[in-house]
Amino acid sequence: MLKKTLQISFLSLLGSLFGFFSQVLTAKYFGATSGVDNFVVASSYPLFFTGLITISLNHYLVPEIIKRGNKETQSKFCSSIFVSFFAIFILLSLAGYFLSPYQLKYFSPLANKEFINIARLYWLTAALMPMMSLFQSMHIAKNNVSYVSIAHLIPVLTTILFYTFFRDSLGLSILAYSLLTGNLINFLFLLQGNTQLIELSKIKFFDYFIISEFYKRIHLIGLSMLCYTIFQSSDVFWCKFLPESSLSYLSYMQRFLVAFAAINI
Repeated sequence: MLKKTLQISFLSLLGSLFGFFSQVLTAKYFGATSGVDNFVVASSYPLFFTGLITISLNHYLVPEIIKRGNKETQSKFCSSIFVSFFAIFILLSLAGYFLSPYQLKYFSPLANKEFINIARLYWLTAALMPMMSLFQSMHIAKNNVSYVSIAHLIPVLTTILFYTFFRDSLGLSILAYSLLTGNLINFLFLLQGNTQLIELSKIKFFDYFIISEFYKRIHLIGLSMLCYTIFQSSDVFWCKFLPESSLSYLSYMQRFLVAFAAINI
């Protein structure tokens, strides 16, 4: 038990350090400019959407899975959740994808193709997050917490690798491409060990009544987590009214504070 606790603590600390390092790299290579301001606008609403959903589901899904004691009931519940998540969040992410030009036009002083493409890449990433939350919860319910801790390292390590090899060719888009790539790898990594519980071929229509109670309460969980995720999205509203680079400095400060808090500085 002590060994597993130390292992999880070490992996969490490692993830926080790598996350902090990736933020330092972003500040080093791109600084505080109008381009970074527009990047924050392009990424903030997809990140708000994924942050709210991910935090909510991670707190709510684990006990829901555990209380369905036998494997067959857990399989029906997890498979039904997966299919419903896929349908709901693919549609929401596609809506965000096609509305990205309007998002940039309304909130950003510079709505060019680069930042519209960045927003779209973040919305594509957003489609993966709810399924990944389900997979994480399934691993935690099976006491595979260290596996989830390793998974958390994948996106940030991918970002660092992209900085190493592609920063000159991709510009600010590197952050969007690296996040999408890292989360695709993470998705496949988390799927390992969960394929026995995700049996899509065995789902019947009436199985979806299993998750009706889940969806009746999910909005309450989302509302309770709103205060943790809305701050940057609300800041974006002021982008057009603030001096150049203001949003960049604010974004860096928020991210550094989160990193410092994670490593107890």
